[in-house]
Amino acid sequence: MHRARERDGSRTALVVFCQHGITDPLTGPLMLDYVRRVQQVTDGFHAVHHRRPPGAIVPSDLHAELMVERIRWMPLRYDVGGRQWAQRIGNLWRMLRATRSFVRDHERRWLLGYLSYGGSYAIIASMLGMGPCAVVCFEPHSRYMTEMGIWPHGALRTRVTSWLERLQMKHSRALVVPTRAVQDLVLRYRANEGLVLQGITIDTRRACFDAEARASLRREHRWEEEIVLVYVGKFGGIYHSIDDYLRFAQQVAMADAGMRFFIISQQAELDRLRAHHAFASIADRIVLQPPVPSTELHRYLSAADVGVVAIPPSPSQAYRTPVKSAHYWAAG
Repeated sequence: MHRARERDGSRTALVVFCQHGITDPLTGPLMLDYVRRVQQVTDGFHAVHHRRPPGAIVPSDLHAELMVERIRWMPLRYDVGGRQWAQRIGNLWRMLRATRSFVRDHERRWLLGYLSYGGSYAIIASMLGMGPCAVVCFEPHSRYMTEMGIWPHGALRTRVTSWLERLQMKHSRALVVPTRAVQDLVLRYRANEGLVLQGITIDTRRACFDAEARASLRREHRWEEEIVLVYVGKFGGIYHSIDDYLRFAQQVAMADAGMRFFIISQQAELDRLRAHHAFASIADRIVLQPPVPSTELHRYLSAADVGVVAIPPSPSQAYRTPVKSAHYWAAG
């Protein structure tokens, strides 16, 4: 039955390349929801994830649920501590083989890259003749990495990533950019045709403030009149380090004894926080929360009063559009 539909050239094959896990707040409520909405005009969705962080929460019935919706999910493991190039090349090969198999029986096909990393995989597949490429929420990731000193300017991965980002800006059939700064950058490489300015969005009905959850969580953590600062995300890399964050928390705590800190992050990050030499001095003011399902995130955010975005200042930050900001605003 599914095979017969695949051979029907009147339907469209949509292949999505994505760096983040399928339940990540950047993917589940955004890209996956988008694909589900356009299923009436597509014959399939192929999501490729090259990172599945430890502790990520994936519902046990999700795979079967997606199959019923004609959505194929292909997660690829990626170990950040392993051999980087060997893993990337191996996963790229698996993606290209799976993509070719998926689109070959369709006359109409689209390759969609989510963020610049996903866009890199999509543009490579497009150059190999698997279909036209579109990139959603394009940001020049290589610029963040070099400005923050994470990647050397002349390193091979810097040059390769920068080259793939230029290909996306020049040759993508459609390019959705989140800020005017990115729009201006892209216009240096191409005409305005196919270029769309669209800030990253979330479903505010699902992510809205929850008064009952606020009251319940604040009772649980004994937050009465205290002001709670919440941070959702990782530390280090293109974000502030644990050193930076705990130093910030210490200074805030010294200035106001009524401040409390709520951190929602991967278990490995929480372990690093607990092991840090500065943690003990403010441990009674911090609550550490392991990852929560994206559908439940708004409940935890509702318990806080201030949302923190831990992004260091650098010129390229004008290109960024952290989705956590939207979640903070929606949760009040």
